[in-house]
Amino acid sequence: MSKEQKDFLKLLEKYKLNLTSQEEEDQLFAMIRSGKYDQKMEEHVLASLLDKANEGVNLPDKKASEILFKLQTQISASKQQPVMKKITGYRRWVAAAAFLILSASGLYLIFNPFSKTIPTQAERFKNDIVPGTNKATLTLAGGKTLFLDSLQAGSIAKQENTAIIKMDEGELVYNDSASLGFEMNTLTIPRGGQYQLTLSDGTKVWLNAASSITFPSAFIGKERRVDIKGECYFEVAKNLQKPFIVNIAGKAEIKVLGTHFNINAYEDEAVIKTTLLEGSVSVSSLSNVSEENAAYLDSRILAPGEQASQNQGGELTVAKVDTESIVAWKDGLISCKDASIQDIMREIERWYDVEVEYEGKVPERIFTGEISRNMNLSEVLRILEFSNILFRIEGRKIIVM
Repeated sequence: MSKEQKDFLKLLEKYKLNLTSQEEEDQLFAMIRSGKYDQKMEEHVLASLLDKANEGVNLPDKKASEILFKLQTQISASKQQPVMKKITGYRRWVAAAAFLILSASGLYLIFNPFSKTIPTQAERFKNDIVPGTNKATLTLAGGKTLFLDSLQAGSIAKQENTAIIKMDEGELVYNDSASLGFEMNTLTIPRGGQYQLTLSDGTKVWLNAASSITFPSAFIGKERRVDIKGECYFEVAKNLQKPFIVNIAGKAEIKVLGTHFNINAYEDEAVIKTTLLEGSVSVSSLSNVSEENAAYLDSRILAPGEQASQNQGGELTVAKVDTESIVAWKDGLISCKDASIQDIMREIERWYDVEVEYEGKVPERIFTGEISRNMNLSEVLRILEFSNILFRIEGRKIIVM
């Protein structure tokens, strides 16, 4: 064994025991990213963790599991470029490569727990599926539909004095030149897709998979109003004279002057979640879908770092949340905190455009952490299998075993 390899293993052992300085951690991760020490790292970490598991000794802390999960994801994650935004910085690199799986009693890692009669991972994941991409359809007034992923960058249409421009990297921009009229457009993101939109007032919108937004080509009048479904992140351009209003499928309304916030309003989720990152928003639940006759059932004002959850009865509750994890999807990450396997699989269904089926009783696991959305489906499932759950891919269906 070379001196470099010995130095690497010493740093690895110190890191597992949470004894490294920041300088040593930076050195260790630089060595990991180089790829030169993959084999030694795998041999050492798996051997030591298996010894602890066999002896019934608790793992020291989350650090050990982070290293293990990096083994599973670092090579593929480093080769994948995030679709919307490059993940940068120490925390993002660690998060994209590590997925911490927690149970009520603490860290839950089981190695080699399955019978030899169970098909191997290679057999179960032979029908692999690639991650989502930048794709969307734009429906213009009059019903004409443009498939944006098949169009070249540049001006693709014009309405009144508003030019519609497709940018590179999955972005659509509405460039308004003092328009006196407007037409309603709808941007629809399919499952397995995502897109960015800049409205005529400069407001930026990120749309997640299986989402849509209906909006005017230009904002005329005393307010700026849009309608959404699914999940969207907004960075609203400030205009004190013209409030920005988001209608959520006739069930809720968000009113702002200029701020950053995220809305998760998928139909298969139990609650509508509005999360504020910057500024101030008014969140109101609505009694019906008529814009003229809508009555507010409940209303709250959010401060930065707060999330309003609206149940099906229209009741709103407000709590402090980790906003960075809420909007991690637009930065190319699957992120969750204290999530069930069902929570994670719903997100996987939308992003990888698959169906999920459970064989037998649904496994009771709690997951906390982040993982890159830019890996193939099999890579994500391999990481989740450290929670003692098996998966197999059949066509575009995931079977949770």
